[in-house]
Amino acid sequence: MVQGKTIRQHYVQREYIKNFCINNTDLVNAYNICVGNEKKLKPTSLCVIKEMYELNGILDNRIENHLKEFEDKGIQQIKKIVDFESINGDIFTNEDLKSLYQYVFLQLIRTKSGQLVFQSIKENLDLKFSKPSKHVSNSELYKNSEIINRNIKWIHDNMNEFDDVIDSLWVAFHDSMRFGLYVSEKPLLITSDCPVDTDVIPGIYFPCLCYLKMALTPRILLDIEIVMNKSIKVCSFFKCELTNDIVFDFNKKIISNANYWVMSSNEFSISQRMLLIEQHKRMTKV
Repeated sequence: MVQGKTIRQHYVQREYIKNFCINNTDLVNAYNICVGNEKKLKPTSLCVIKEMYELNGILDNRIENHLKEFEDKGIQQIKKIVDFESINGDIFTNEDLKSLYQYVFLQLIRTKSGQLVFQSIKENLDLKFSKPSKHVSNSELYKNSEIINRNIKWIHDNMNEFDDVIDSLWVAFHDSMRFGLYVSEKPLLITSDCPVDTDVIPGIYFPCLCYLKMALTPRILLDIEIVMNKSIKVCSFFKCELTNDIVFDFNKKIISNANYWVMSSNEFSISQRMLLIEQHKRMTKV
């Protein structure tokens, strides 16, 4: 049977958001930064736009289907982590880690904010990155809407080159890439604007060139570090505990980077609600 075309397209993958449902429910606790209110919503209602990855009103799902090929492989690796929190790196092959990295990278560029980061990466494949903005505001997104639309068209028309961009980053970096799995006692938050926290440190004299951080579940944070140190084992994998201070700082950054939804598997704490209200005021200030 031929699969029907998808009109409502998630820019944060629905299967990923499901990991943040409230215990024994199919609902996520979500705060709307634009409106300033809190709701419990199903993942199907969150982070979705009609025909986000389509061109000129032509619904062909070319980008959606292509991204799914990568994401299906990556989501299998995430399920290993979600199902077996006590795992270590021994159960991952080099190809498994590549799929995990590609999944995280794709979740970065699925969002409009991430598209601006992707533009920087695409234009700097010699790896001399420019440092991305800490927060891409709605005004920046509007100002750069042409770049975002151009990126979508480029991906649509150049699937092979798009694959080469993703592969070239892996080929260039996998020898100095390490995967950290952090376990938290307190719940981690995610945002609709970009579920991946990324930062870039330019120059060859720093121990870490780049990192990608993504909360896989409310209790598990994946940290992919690209380390400029040849003594580190290929695709090394480590696991450790997250301190409450680090969790607070991570969640604070998630909130301060949000333009629309902030999501949690728990009720927001008093301190989180204060930060959410501050962000709402900041983003709606005339």
